Amino acid sequence: MSDPESVTSGPAGGEQRRLDRAPGSRYLATAPVGAAPAGGVPVRGVSVRGVGIAALVASVGAAVFFVLGQLNLGPGLLAVAAFTGWITAVALVDLGGGAGLRPGRRRVAMAAGLAGGAILAAILLDWAWAGQQGGVLGPLDYIAARYGPAAILDVAVAGLLAGLHAR
Repeated sequence: MSDPESVTSGPAGGEQRRLDRAPGSRYLATAPVGAAPAGGVPVRGVSVRGVGIAALVASVGAAVFFVLGQLNLGPGLLAVAAFTGWITAVALVDLGGGAGLRPGRRRVAMAAGLAGGAILAAILLDWAWAGQQGGVLGPLDYIAARYGPAAILDVAVAGLLAGLHAR
């Protein structure tokens, strides 16, 4: 057994020790990006919520591009790609609060990458779908035969419009 005199139970006089702030408060990003919250450490990084909203919108745009691509709309897909780029940037900047990124190159690159990547993913999904239907061409051959230079233009327009709006 232990001696009750040797066990210390806290500060003398029965006072309770209190922390200055909650232990998990350093993980809360309630201050604007770059500002110093109560702990004095500046908040940096990308908001997962903002990027998630933009990625969801870009995915919906990619799905619309894929479905309308099955109808063989040709140049009409350029309008879908442009709208996907624009609405992805709107989601990133306006709905997602800029994803924690200040206006500048990083936010432009994030928007352009999401929008252009979504259109590229839709084009590759079209190639995979054609392969499931009995197609035998590789991805580059299929894209060249199916879309031609419009594939590059679609990806570029989506990325360009997203980047312009995200500035």
